[in-house]
Amino acid sequence: MNTNKEILKSKIDALKQKGSAIIFDIAGFYVQLVPAEPGQMYCEAVSHNFNPAVSEALEESFSAMGFKLDKGANYSRSYTVNLARDIDELVQDIERIFTELYGLQPDAQMEVTEVE
Repeated sequence: MNTNKEILKSKIDALKQKGSAIIFDIAGFYVQLVPAEPGQMYCEAVSHNFNPAVSEALEESFSAMGFKLDKGANYSRSYTVNLARDIDELVQDIERIFTELYGLQPDAQMEVTEVE
């Protein structure tokens, strides 16, 4: 997922500056980011509520990563993104979501949608 890793890092860096939103999508499985208060990034990962291919059994794995799942919603949590290592952690978590939780190939084609 090296190519996707570089895409993730550059897009997250740009998102910190622009303050819009961004969606990373691989085959209908997505993670979306929106800057929250300064130094914070709100993150949502698609759940079984919006994609039936996502197993309900993943809730424990997402919870272990600090995500919560409200009724009828996506998995969500906030990240601190003040330092480069904070962004590295966010990128690693997104990669883990796509590969380990959703079971996608590391070199899968990622679509990126920027929302103004």
